[in-house]
Amino acid sequence: MNAQNTTFSASTVTIRTYLLAGVSLVGAGIVAAAPITPPPAAPVQSVVAPLALTALSSPAPLAATGAVWSAAPAVAAHPAPSAAVETVEPTAGVDNVATAATAAAPSLRPDIQLSLLTGTTNLGAGNTGRFNTGLDNDGIANTGVKNVGNFNIGARNNGNFNIGNDNEGNFNIGRTNTGDFNVGMSNNGRRNFGVSNTGRLNFGVGNNGVGEVGLFNTDDFTIGVFNKGIHYKKSSAAATQATVDAPSATAGSTSHKKAGLKHRAEAGNASSAPGSQKGRNR
Repeated sequence: MNAQNTTFSASTVTIRTYLLAGVSLVGAGIVAAAPITPPPAAPVQSVVAPLALTALSSPAPLAATGAVWSAAPAVAAHPAPSAAVETVEPTAGVDNVATAATAAAPSLRPDIQLSLLTGTTNLGAGNTGRFNTGLDNDGIANTGVKNVGNFNIGARNNGNFNIGNDNEGNFNIGRTNTGDFNVGMSNNGRRNFGVSNTGRLNFGVGNNGVGEVGLFNTDDFTIGVFNKGIHYKKSSAAATQATVDAPSATAGSTSHKKAGLKHRAEAGNASSAPGSQKGRNR
């Protein structure tokens, strides 16, 4: 009896096992045959392209979000200026205004200068050049105010090696001299010494010419006042005039000699004529 029950129980377990296995296989087949619905995808956030890429008209970049790729929307560039704007604000007008502003801007001179050895190598203010001392000098080694040139000492000298003020030229000493190597005031020429001399090598006041000594002489090489005095040398004009007059004087003397000889010949002929007639009468 017990052996039969044991055999029945084993058979029952085996049948149940087969039934469960068969149900599992049928269920698996049904599940495999049914369509699978994918889970909803996560929302995709679009990426805004930079303005520089948009201005270059490049293709829209692809934005990656997970396993999905989407094209980023393009951003509109700034609109080009219209013809009306170009008409109201032309480029030529802006250029003209800029040019006028540049021309109207005054030239700025240097500020305070504190050393002759560093920086601009000037001492003072407003100096342009090298080794100037003072204010607003232009050139090299000027000392004073508003000198233009080289090695000037004083104020407003224009040239080289002038000492004084308002001299124009080179190597002048004094004031308001014009020329070279003048000493004094208001001389005009070369190597004049005194006041208001004009010409060359004049000594005194108001002389006009060459080599004059004294006051207000106008004849060359004169020592005196108002051409009254000593003429120690003939001027070139006087020498030229003497050369021109010399042939005329020689011609006059020759004519006079010829006239004298002719007169003597006529007188001799007149005295010999009566004597010859008297001899014939005898």
